[in-house]
Amino acid sequence: MWASSADSGPLQLHSATRLHVLVTRRVYRVLWLTVLTVHLVCTVYPWLIGFLYLILPGTAPGVLDLVYVYQLAVPQERFRLVAAGVTATARAVISATDVTNRHFDAFNLVREIIETGILSWQAYVWSYRVGQGWMNNALIALLVLNCWSTPMARLVTGSAVGRTRLLCLVINLLLDVTMYIVVPVTLVVPYLNELDSSIHDFDPELTYTDRWLVRMLNEWPILFISSNTDGIFSFFIAQSIVLATWSIPRLFSVSVNADKTQSFGPVIAEPVSLLPRDQGPTRSASGLSLQRPRAAISLLNTSIRFGHHLLMLWGLVVLAVHLHAASHGTNPQ
Repeated sequence: MWASSADSGPLQLHSATRLHVLVTRRVYRVLWLTVLTVHLVCTVYPWLIGFLYLILPGTAPGVLDLVYVYQLAVPQERFRLVAAGVTATARAVISATDVTNRHFDAFNLVREIIETGILSWQAYVWSYRVGQGWMNNALIALLVLNCWSTPMARLVTGSAVGRTRLLCLVINLLLDVTMYIVVPVTLVVPYLNELDSSIHDFDPELTYTDRWLVRMLNEWPILFISSNTDGIFSFFIAQSIVLATWSIPRLFSVSVNADKTQSFGPVIAEPVSLLPRDQGPTRSASGLSLQRPRAAISLLNTSIRFGHHLLMLWGLVVLAVHLHAASHGTNPQ
């Protein structure tokens, strides 16, 4: 247990019936401001990219696509963007996005699978479009870390559900921000330095430089939204960031003193364990045992573990293929 009474003390799980991590008031303020800063940066970022669409040559038609994606990615309360007549299945899916929901682990697995698919596709595209080897290595590292994030978090935190979910959300937030902001900014900065502000275009001599022209033609489509697929990928990553910044503060409780705790988030009325307490077998009129809920939860937990094992295997395959390709070096021609 990570127990400490100091203001800068480490985190600990509050109790067996709470899905909260106990922190001091000072630590909570720092964490809240950090999450708020990340949220604001990720909210302002699309507007800055929209400005680049207007000033960079040949990108103006993509402004409408960017605005549409940004409107979809604007955070709404509890992500309830569905009409009043939404089906029970849709309501259950939305409820599963709540970090305090017992099925959040299943939802997080689905999110990781989708993001792994997106990163795998982008890694393939970047492998032949981006000429900078370190950038391809960084993308592969993000992909492998995304595949291994949840098993690594469980290895570090053990059986503490609150700390495990918190660590998973933090890792996923760092991955999404890196992919959504850091990598594109790193690629676009050299072009901004070469942009002639007086004519809002590049120096015409650059277009006659074969090396520069080929690099621009290859990197331009991955820097800006150029298709519906790019828009969907950007929308998904933006929503993933919004979900993380919304969920992380809900996992904390502030320690007032040894006997009192101020909670910032809903309290789970039942134990955190995904398995319900055994109240003895229930039998139907025919004498058959009715253990379907328990069996269904056990099957869900098994499926989640199997899914994470598949992700870990996929991460190993990608890493092995990348290392094998890197061992051959580059073509000097």
